[in-house]
Amino acid sequence: MTIYITDNFLPHELYIECYNYAISKYNSNELAFKTNNLWDNEIVMDSKPILIHTLDNSHNLYNKLKSYIINNSELSNNLELTNSHLSDLNFYFYTPGAHIPWHNDINHVGGITIYLNKEWKDNWGGALLYKHNDSKMIDGGIYPKQNRAIIITNNIAHTVIPTTCSSDIRISIQCFVNSNNV
Repeated sequence: MTIYITDNFLPHELYIECYNYAISKYNSNELAFKTNNLWDNEIVMDSKPILIHTLDNSHNLYNKLKSYIINNSELSNNLELTNSHLSDLNFYFYTPGAHIPWHNDINHVGGITIYLNKEWKDNWGGALLYKHNDSKMIDGGIYPKQNRAIIITNNIAHTVIPTTCSSDIRISIQCFVNSNNV
């Protein structure tokens, strides 16, 4: 089982840039989102919408983030990462009641989640839980925390529990490591 938790993952200036970018997209009038409705039904189930904004690869922030992830993450220490190994950089906005059911990222070598909310209350839900694939026991859970990165490798089963009706929008950056080039 391989899960890495790194607090204060991004340098402060890069975190602020990502946070401000996410807030500006969320509050804009642009048609800048797709939703989890495009995912397979088994990974959506009864979830409320998760808004997904893919950062354009020509955007300066895209290059900063990708470079930082490749050069500074626990994942890059365990895999020989290059730019081609990383999937798109996506900003996820979990609306109240949104969740992701149990799954493993079988099509990827690993995944990286970076939490952007400046505050997250435990009573708002939205925690990531993980377990051995065949186990009926949860091995651990992690609540969102400002600038915390969660790195999951080895196809560990995990879920994001539903956010509550009174929660803030849960904001994170999501990126996967593609298995086809590693």
